[in-house]
Amino acid sequence: MKILFIGARLFDDVSFFLKEKEIYSILTESNPNADNLELADEVHIVSRGMDEPKKIAIENNVDAVVPLIGIDQPLMDVAILKEDLEKNHNIPVICSNRSVIDISSNKFKTKEFFNLNNIKTPKSFIFTNNKTCDFNSTKNKIEFNLNGEILSFNWPIVLKQKEGQGGSNIKIAKNSDDFKRYIEKFNETLVEEFIEGSEISVEVLSFNEEYFPIVPVYKGETSLDGCHPIKRVRSAPFEINSSNNLNNSINLNSINLNNLSNSNSSINSKYLDDLYHSKLNFIMNVSLFIAKNLKSEGTIDIDFIYSKKNNLFYAIEINTRPSGTRYLSYGATGISPLIQLVYMASHNFSIENLNNEKKDYYSLEVPVGNFNGEVLDKSPKKFIKNSWIVHGPKNHERITFSGENKMLVFNLAKKLLKNHDLNLEF
Repeated sequence: MKILFIGARLFDDVSFFLKEKEIYSILTESNPNADNLELADEVHIVSRGMDEPKKIAIENNVDAVVPLIGIDQPLMDVAILKEDLEKNHNIPVICSNRSVIDISSNKFKTKEFFNLNNIKTPKSFIFTNNKTCDFNSTKNKIEFNLNGEILSFNWPIVLKQKEGQGGSNIKIAKNSDDFKRYIEKFNETLVEEFIEGSEISVEVLSFNEEYFPIVPVYKGETSLDGCHPIKRVRSAPFEINSSNNLNNSINLNSINLNNLSNSNSSINSKYLDDLYHSKLNFIMNVSLFIAKNLKSEGTIDIDFIYSKKNNLFYAIEINTRPSGTRYLSYGATGISPLIQLVYMASHNFSIENLNNEKKDYYSLEVPVGNFNGEVLDKSPKKFIKNSWIVHGPKNHERITFSGENKMLVFNLAKKLLKNHDLNLEF
């Protein structure tokens, strides 16, 4: 079998697997100095865009194309390539189509998609900077007059543009001065209610109208400073209760336990276990519902916030590309999202196999800057039982631990990171 991969940066996530399965790999990359070029069977340095990868795919009669692109900008070009190769050359391209990218790459349209499908999402509207919408603000809130209808938001509020990745063009406005400074720069702004709570992400695998949400990943608490989740300690699966000071959980005190008595008796452990799994099942089912209605393909990543105030999950964004949480998903379940793309390309993707092979592990990811400890292996980005993977560029490295249980993972992390100034008390 012969597969064309577009983009070298993530190729080491799958290269070892391709060797194991004896799949011939052709890699296209626009940067001649990119990492991982030596890992492919055949490499083509190409110009930016999809014209040359398309030509190479056709000339080499490849069985499939797998884009490994971790940024938003080229995704529509890749979707157009998909349409052409699949329709005119019978070459499958493992990614979402144009209509999906049109929704996911535009935050305004993503919000519209959530609302049309009755998916809980923070209250919002699009502010047009043409003085047709009056607003008044006080110390505690801002009110907008929309043709006589008053829409009120408490401070702070979230301000977004249609496009943007990694927190770009996103502002958390704490007062009217923040708001005025922001809207001066743009013609349109998505004004959104700020939800205080836990940031969660779920990757969903999609192929031939079959969908598999992997695991809810905890990415930290919302903050007013706009700290990107990649700079935080993250973990999977998302937890309801935990006592460790990483704050990688939702405290039970914030949850409305309606069916508990008012007595001082201890909370029944079976009830807590049922509550935990009901929350996990709920967020997984919402992710499944979103992917099905979106008709996604390949791998997507759905962002949520869990509100401690009202015990609700809010859908925030959809990313139709390999996720920054992929090692956490892999470490917690044994399922690598990018390896699953290869299974899709080789027509071996199976929901039944995923359900049978999925592990109930715990994973923890820590930003370390430059890791100065033991690396298990130079090449494979592959978890074995109770292990770790170091990943990320120099000065921004992260280490993801995978283990059979949380205690084991924390002990492994404390041992391995003893030379790093990190607080990892269990």
